Amino acid sequence: NTTELYKYIQNNQLVYMIGLPIFDDDKFMGKITFAFEKYPIDIDSWKNHNLVTLKNVICTSLLSIKQRRHLVEEHERLLTTLYSIGDAVIATDAEGKITLMNPIAEKLTGWTQDEAFDQALENVFAVLHPETREPLSNPVQKVFQLQTRIELIPNSILVSREGTEHIIS
Repeated sequence: NTTELYKYIQNNQLVYMIGLPIFDDDKFMGKITFAFEKYPIDIDSWKNHNLVTLKNVICTSLLSIKQRRHLVEEHERLLTTLYSIGDAVIATDAEGKITLMNPIAEKLTGWTQDEAFDQALENVFAVLHPETREPLSNPVQKVFQLQTRIELIPNSILVSREGTEHIIS
């Protein structure tokens, strides 16, 4: 709060201020203000040392902001792609817990993404062998064991949460 800052300066007899505006791509991000006692500070030596350090900290922070912004934009692009794919897509973490599902996967499994989030894949993706109707092993575990892409048995049966069966390949 600017008023509180001026009161503090007045009450503590601080007489020297430096204000640094912060811009990112011509957008005003804010201002950093420093206030100093009149004595014994040597403002020129302070400026020479600390302003360079401060500039580096600000530049690093702005770069970090840009990187985060880029990551958010990239994440949004990937989500748009995921949601526009016409096939069911379920993504998991390294432990096999669901992190993302697209609307087709939601429809086929009977689970919403919010309900499925952090669930073990086998709780949501119940697949049966097309002939024996025995449960198939968890495909994510197979991928991690074999370190390669795998395909389900053709005409496998996905059983939704409600018990509806869907032939998948």
